Amino acid sequence: MYIRSKTASAVYKILLALVGTSALLYEVGFGYGHFRSVFFCYFTNLSNIAVVAYLWAAAAVTLRRNSVWPEPWHPKLKHALMLAITVTWLVAHFLLDHGGVFKGGTFHWTSLVLHYIVPIGMILDWLLFDRKGTMSRFEPPCWIAFPLAYLVCIMVGVWCFGLYVRVDEHSRWPYDFIDFDKHGVGGVSLTVLLLIVGFVILGYVYMLIDHLMDRSEANTLPAKS
Repeated sequence: MYIRSKTASAVYKILLALVGTSALLYEVGFGYGHFRSVFFCYFTNLSNIAVVAYLWAAAAVTLRRNSVWPEPWHPKLKHALMLAITVTWLVAHFLLDHGGVFKGGTFHWTSLVLHYIVPIGMILDWLLFDRKGTMSRFEPPCWIAFPLAYLVCIMVGVWCFGLYVRVDEHSRWPYDFIDFDKHGVGGVSLTVLLLIVGFVILGYVYMLIDHLMDRSEANTLPAKS
């Protein structure tokens, strides 16, 4: 069931974007009193930046439109970002100790926002406000491009430019599961391959939901005389 209100859609996007922006500003340095250059080495932050930027832009476009139930703004971009932020959510939850929300016995509100609230909020935005039937069967394999591009950039940064991300943990890599020094090329490659396959499958699950909801909505519309 959709919420066919451009006002509700815009307000939802603005609120989610505000929460995400606050957490990002805190993590980039406002909450620490100094700029954190390693902020941009984490996929969590990059995917949230992309999603928050999209939400601000989509909210502005939604408010300018005259239609009661607006079309999703750049749906293919939104679908790609939705999978990227889903990667952030699921990887953080299952591979990074529940997103580090209670890391070290301390509650980290930014981890809750960036690993759970923004990702789940983005998915709900798509479910509640977007017209369905806009996904094609060729899209899901393409959506994994963002995470793969990130991985390539990190590899180049570490191996070619001497990037050293987690100094306190004595690791050059931002995440343990892509730590080539610890797990070797074979171990990391296997993990990445399994993640790619898993998230492409998830992409097709999104596509199936998209088509089923579109069909369900079509069946509820009154027949034309």
